[in-house]
Amino acid sequence: MKYDIFVEVLGDMTNGYRMKIHLEELGLYMYGWTARHSEKNESGWWIQQTAFKVGNAWKKCPEFNKSKPLWQQIEIKCIEAIKEYESLTKEIVLVDADMSEESISKGLDDAIAKLVD
Repeated sequence: MKYDIFVEVLGDMTNGYRMKIHLEELGLYMYGWTARHSEKNESGWWIQQTAFKVGNAWKKCPEFNKSKPLWQQIEIKCIEAIKEYESLTKEIVLVDADMSEESISKGLDDAIAKLVD
């Protein structure tokens, strides 16, 4: 079965990202997910679902059977979302790096000239 999964990267952490998972057909939103760099995983990422500490143990909420298609599809979508987020972040950094005071001033002058004409 193929699920309609949407993953939103909410922001950076020290060694990874915070994410929100949305399962459209179930109307389910899951916050508190993380992805961290991992050399142990073939994908290079360790996807972690929300967990709460109860006594000496961590309880996952919800809990998944990681050998089933739902978990596997969520993991794939998380990695795709991270790659897209990283590519957008790099584009923003490149654009910002090109914005010297001189180029900003020229850009403003060009925009004003178009408005005047």
